Amino acid sequence: MGSWKIESAKSSGFCFGVESAVKTAYSILEKYPGRKIYMLGEITHNETVVGDLLSSGMILVHEPGEVDEGSVVLIRAHGVTPQVMEELSSRNCEIIDCTCPFVKKIHTIVNKAGKEGHPVYITGTKGHPEVVGICGESTHPVTVISSLEECQALPNIESDSVWVSQTTFSSKVFQEICEFVQKKIANDQIFGTICYTTENRQRETADLAELSDVMIVIGSKTSSNTKKLYDICSDRCALTYLVGGAEEVLPLLPMWRERKVKRIGVTAGASTPVSIIREVIQTMSENGVNTNPESNDINFGDYIESIPQLRKNATVKGAITTCDSDFVYVDVHDKSEGKIPRSEFEPDFDFEAAVEEHKEIEVYVKSIRNTDMGKEIILSKSHVDFSKNKAEIEAAYENKTPVTVKITNVVKDGVIASYGGVDIYIHRTQLELNVVNDLEAYKGKT
Repeated sequence: MGSWKIESAKSSGFCFGVESAVKTAYSILEKYPGRKIYMLGEITHNETVVGDLLSSGMILVHEPGEVDEGSVVLIRAHGVTPQVMEELSSRNCEIIDCTCPFVKKIHTIVNKAGKEGHPVYITGTKGHPEVVGICGESTHPVTVISSLEECQALPNIESDSVWVSQTTFSSKVFQEICEFVQKKIANDQIFGTICYTTENRQRETADLAELSDVMIVIGSKTSSNTKKLYDICSDRCALTYLVGGAEEVLPLLPMWRERKVKRIGVTAGASTPVSIIREVIQTMSENGVNTNPESNDINFGDYIESIPQLRKNATVKGAITTCDSDFVYVDVHDKSEGKIPRSEFEPDFDFEAAVEEHKEIEVYVKSIRNTDMGKEIILSKSHVDFSKNKAEIEAAYENKTPVTVKITNVVKDGVIASYGGVDIYIHRTQLELNVVNDLEAYKGKT
């Protein structure tokens, strides 16, 4: 009896917005011990994560009217309508807004379009929390389109209409709709607001499904992006399963052995913790090995190393294992550890604690090469930080929210400020209400 090979899509698991929201939720529990903390709607579409937060003391509600006055309220990554925010403010609540920066960007676009009187169309899932929040930003009715057929059935597409997309909508369907709409309106009225992580995840999943005998999609059946992944896989792989955890995989193993399955692909929605992904892979790995003692190329370690696949220009997660005066070494699930120049870390970074806790960080794979001493993997933390900080700056610009920066250099007629490695030019007329003559005095200030 043969055994199977398991391969995981590189972008499986938490996206930036969900990861940030979940981390904030746990930090709020620590910050306000003994105080009522409400989660307005499930912070993410994952029963395990939500269940753990509830067991830790957080209270789940679905309407702002269910919240006690003066309490702490967590806004989930999907965002909410301005009306909900106003009601919470009127109840004197302390609002912790975990809305994803990419979702906030869409809010800004739709809000502006509504004020200017433009009809707004959203490609997305009707009734999805993110879509509901976006619709609330416009003072005029908003049309939600879920397929090309719905778009083609519209009696009229206004020439001044503005089009956006739910961040987790199907990239393929959105592109089809764009090609149809572009014949009727200007290109600058169509905004590509699907999250780049969603696009990468869907593309990688499609490629993996083409090559697999079985595809496992890990996530919640209530998750929009997880269901999109399932649709992508089922179009390409006959044996596609949507599972919430390892316990749902066990009953499937005998059938796979009977069918002599050779290759299993694994992907996961943006709300799926890496711990659940590992449990699913471990279950398939151990059972595959136990039923095939003659196989010597299958083991759990091999499959954990495939989360994520390590290749040049990929962004992956790894655990800090040790450091020296020049480099920080990270376990990126490869036979060799990767290394990051120590200079890429903040001056006050606690290296000793990071090593002791095996702190998990996101890193960018700059290069992989074989040497006489073995494989050398060069990683970068600053590359990942730069991308995230740039997204935060763009979101702050769109939302007109202030950020704290440090002025690092003086140039003609202005200064250069830094936000997490992202350079921002500030003209001298924007520094103060009055005319600024001595720019050097601002160097080094925040």
